[in-house]
Amino acid sequence: MSTNNLPQRGRAHVLGEQAVNAVRNCFPSNWIVREQGSDYGIDMIVEIVKGTDVTAITFAVQIKGKDHPVVTKQETIKIKGIKASSINYWHRRVERVMIAAYNAEKNLVVWKWTEDIEVPETRETTIAIPIASNLMEVNWVEFTKDVEAYYSRTLQPKLQIISRSKKATNPSLGGYRKGEKQPLLDTECAITIFQEATILEYGGKVGIIDCGRNSQDEVTDWLKSNEVRELAFIAISHIHIDHYGGFARILEETARVGTIFLPPVINQYSLITKASQFKAPPAFALLLGKIQNLDDKETRFYFFSTRYWQLSMGKSKSGHPIQLEICFPYEGLKRFASRWKMYDHNSICPVFRISIGQSSFLLPGDATQSVWEELIAYNGEKIRSNGILLPHNGNFRSISKKILDKVLHKGAFPAVFQPAKKWNFPQPETFTLILKKGGILINVERRPAHIRLTAERLELG
Repeated sequence: MSTNNLPQRGRAHVLGEQAVNAVRNCFPSNWIVREQGSDYGIDMIVEIVKGTDVTAITFAVQIKGKDHPVVTKQETIKIKGIKASSINYWHRRVERVMIAAYNAEKNLVVWKWTEDIEVPETRETTIAIPIASNLMEVNWVEFTKDVEAYYSRTLQPKLQIISRSKKATNPSLGGYRKGEKQPLLDTECAITIFQEATILEYGGKVGIIDCGRNSQDEVTDWLKSNEVRELAFIAISHIHIDHYGGFARILEETARVGTIFLPPVINQYSLITKASQFKAPPAFALLLGKIQNLDDKETRFYFFSTRYWQLSMGKSKSGHPIQLEICFPYEGLKRFASRWKMYDHNSICPVFRISIGQSSFLLPGDATQSVWEELIAYNGEKIRSNGILLPHNGNFRSISKKILDKVLHKGAFPAVFQPAKKWNFPQPETFTLILKKGGILINVERRPAHIRLTAERLELG
């Protein structure tokens, strides 16, 4: 065989790369563009960034490239061979989907949203995109407003659907089906704390409490490296993007979620008389759409509303129960109900407590001092623990000496903090308070903290 017989790089490959690069270059340089490896009708996912704020608002893009596309007298570019199955797929996706057509001859990119494309009765169809719809000349501020409005408009009904059809009554963090592989720890409990997420491993199962946009890649890598495709539960403490912004990505990588805990403000409680008027942030509405589209119909949903839940997570090797306790500020919820438009979501943030025997750890999210005061008054000694994740990134206004004395056992304790440079958290006063109390400060900005609970003690990894 001739040594000159080499692989060929055809025009189709070159054109495909040119089209992707041309479309990518149309978007603002600070937006995040992720190319998709397997093409099932989507070539890239684009995430909108406002200034330096990563919004978790995404849309998908399908790209078609032609050297000499058909241009009609009506000044449109025709794209032939669009499959009905592809249109159905675009319509089923939670994200809004854009189709972008690249004209190599004119170096032009035109576009339209796929919800405007009707599903044909035949296997394939031809669509037309006006040349005036030039992606290179888009006003991105107006474009962003349109995408946000779309999600608020189309996904808002998901709130009511979830609350009506999927709300359950008996919280459980049960195991996997018989015969399924159980990952990781099969005895005690391990806590891995990232910048904006916390992973729990217990009894061969895995759960996640909060996941912000800045930790989604780390959490996804962790799940893949440990071959975890099923989650026993996820919990979203409250509607702030640094606590829920990464879950949309996590759900894409997950085959099954047993239980999902959600903030009560998205459910139509009679207590919140104006809940029907509540408008979820677009990124949160997008996440709710993904939750609603979960394939596993056995997923259970719960809304925080009870002052104290004690959920069984199985037993340790020594026979001690592993428990997740959820302490919720019910009085804060009633205050929220009276002026929900302006009230801070941190005021209805629950505190999670993981315990085995004599060891326990607190995960308070962004709980405020008023939350702590209510929980201490109602729960008393039940929430006292051996360690704590500092609330609200170490905000000094979210903690006090009195609170620490009430919620922590005497002696040294790990105090994990998740820095938020945007707000200059944690503050020096927080460090001083923790060190005087005997705390061991652990920073998770560069690498996660590893904490292991046994029935006798809390250990640092």
